[in-house]
Amino acid sequence: MTNVKQVAGIWLPATEEHLLPFLLSSSRQNQSGMGSYQLHTLAAFVDHVPLDRRRLVLDVGGNVGLWSMHFSRVFDRVVAYEPIPVNQDCFMRNTIEHPTRPTPNVELRRVALGAEAGEVTLECEPHVTSGTHVAPQDASKMKEGAMMFISPLTTIDAERYDFVDAIKIDVEGFEYPVIKGAEETIRRYKPIICIEQKPWSIFEWGQYDAVKLLTEWGAKPLQRVVDDFIMGWG
Repeated sequence: MTNVKQVAGIWLPATEEHLLPFLLSSSRQNQSGMGSYQLHTLAAFVDHVPLDRRRLVLDVGGNVGLWSMHFSRVFDRVVAYEPIPVNQDCFMRNTIEHPTRPTPNVELRRVALGAEAGEVTLECEPHVTSGTHVAPQDASKMKEGAMMFISPLTTIDAERYDFVDAIKIDVEGFEYPVIKGAEETIRRYKPIICIEQKPWSIFEWGQYDAVKLLTEWGAKPLQRVVDDFIMGWG
């Protein structure tokens, strides 16, 4: 297929540029020669998950599988959510369908997550597919040249998991609705959560509202790595 390419052993959308320097730089440091992304944050997150609670992790914003491929080594089961078709293709190539290191314990759900079920329009800049986000309602805030995708939308609570031990959420400003749609699951199972909280001006909620909501439910900040908050309990 011509819409994907391989860089430092990782499949990416052919137009992706943002991730290239990170993958090339990390590939020179890794013994395997493979590229990686934000491994220091991933390692910090996993370290906070008890060894006896590494059964299921949800990778919300799976992108091309850069975190799921590592989660597959330390969790019994990985369920990733990724709504963009070309990212889904790369995700499968990097994980489940990889010819030499397949990950049979990884599953891909081809939907977006939010506070309620329905549909959502996503805005994707071709050179930064890793930054795909929910499109702003104000058309004047949409970026020139961006592609638009309509994705089915569901909630974590609607998935009805029997248990959830950890959740990583990186959905470019849409973390707050994802958390709201996971209230029952989070309150019941108290998973360790790694959540990105970057500033976004296109949404009505504030930068840290997702972390504030988790705190209201009893979660506590365990560690912060730049704009990623690791939240725990007890």
